[in-house]
Amino acid sequence: MSTNKSFNYPDNELYQFVQEELHKRGITAYSIGEIAYEMQHDYLPDYEISDFAEQFSEVLKKREVLNLLAFAFELDNLANKRMFSEPIQNIIENDAGFWQIDEILASSLAQLFGMLAITNYGYLDKNKVGIARRLDEEDSITVFSDDIVSALASAVIGRCGHGSKLELDDNTVEDKQINDEFKELKFVVNGKEVEPQGDLRYFAKPIKSDRKLPNWDLNKFANDLGKAINNSR
Repeated sequence: MSTNKSFNYPDNELYQFVQEELHKRGITAYSIGEIAYEMQHDYLPDYEISDFAEQFSEVLKKREVLNLLAFAFELDNLANKRMFSEPIQNIIENDAGFWQIDEILASSLAQLFGMLAITNYGYLDKNKVGIARRLDEEDSITVFSDDIVSALASAVIGRCGHGSKLELDDNTVEDKQINDEFKELKFVVNGKEVEPQGDLRYFAKPIKSDRKLPNWDLNKFANDLGKAINNSR
């Protein structure tokens, strides 16, 4: 079956479906924030549970996340209705260790948010925390849901950790060092050194990080270049 290029992806419907499935399982931004806080409060001491929880809605804005969540939840729904063929139904019902499809889906979600999310998911997969443990201990089939919840918390951790600002000294790189590096830079046309004019100055001199770049006028630039060439003859 070939891809239907005229198909409009149902983002709103998919988002609503995921929200309903989260609500049905009692998965909230706060419950995800609790897991993230448990994992990271030693490393991000200024973060409260609410700070982690605020990132949950941002995680859900990625289409890839919605796809994985919707698929994981629907797999559990189908398994609870015993709609899989054997031996797949029996494997899922017993959460067989060699199955690992649930971990593959969850780790795919974590990978969207960097190595910090991946390493945290690896821990959470073995040590269920918070709502992930509650889901794991339910009588109904939650093989995919408990893993995807751990991946969601890991994604939140990834956003918070990678989003922290670098603590750099304002004088880490001094302008003097930059100027010294470029002090011998010359503007040469046809083997002759010329004085840069107009926009050509930006090719002959280093541009400091706080300098606003010019709005390039191609006609003016061509005119300046023509002058430089004539001056070199």
